[in-house]
Amino acid sequence: MKKRALVVLANGFEEAEAAIPVDVLRRCEVEVAIAGLKTLMVSGSHGISIQADTLIEEYGGLPDALVLPGGMPGAENLASSVKLKDLILKYHSAGK
Repeated sequence: MKKRALVVLANGFEEAEAAIPVDVLRRCEVEVAIAGLKTLMVSGSHGISIQADTLIEEYGGLPDALVLPGGMPGAENLASSVKLKDLILKYHSAGK
């Protein structure tokens, strides 16, 4: 069974912390989905935007890995998300 990862992007994310893990995981044949916290087009902290595959509230299931690129104010935006907090708690409950 192919491994799956979810990368969650919030406006103000650090571009390198998003692009490099996506690239490496895909080279390792991990199925990577990119979820926008609030919008599909997410703006990074240095002016680079990435088109997400889905919104976090539309993503179903519990992938094998969760990647949360920081940056400022991206990290603050991630921290303020109730939906993301719920997902992290599901990971903790599942022992991931």
